Amino acid sequence: MSMKLLGFITGLIVALVLVMIIKSKATKTMKTFDERQMVERANAFKIAYWVLAFFVCMYGILMSVDGALVTYLGTVGLFSGFFLSVAIFAIVCIWKEAYQGINENKNWLLIGLIGVMNIVVFIYDTMKYGFVEDGALSFHCINLECGILMVVVLVTYMLKKQLDKRED
Repeated sequence: MSMKLLGFITGLIVALVLVMIIKSKATKTMKTFDERQMVERANAFKIAYWVLAFFVCMYGILMSVDGALVTYLGTVGLFSGFFLSVAIFAIVCIWKEAYQGINENKNWLLIGLIGVMNIVVFIYDTMKYGFVEDGALSFHCINLECGILMVVVLVTYMLKKQLDKRED
């Protein structure tokens, strides 16, 4: 068994255990959203869904027109659409004040820390393995995309918080 596979399996097991722990704690403290927040979240979901659908269609058209570019983008290109969709959902929810449930206090520092850690992992992996592997963007570029997503969500939240303070 290679070290890479062993590391992957270990990471998967740790992630599953963490998800089970978080899920058990989450069921004890269910998030409650009021009716307005539920409507806003549904609208944000619709926008994010259609952005993802458009992205996948454009990716497919691009694949039929210029297969070399899509081959270069590879899996990273598809993940770009996913992260774009998640970012749009989060941004719309934050601006419509539907991201957090009633009386919920998110740990925004953790979101920023995850973003920075993903960017650091990307830089390390790029220096070690390179930016391109086998003629396609390296899978490590997904860390960069995830890091940018987290930082964008954090900055959006901070901007919204500052604007709300100015209005009060």
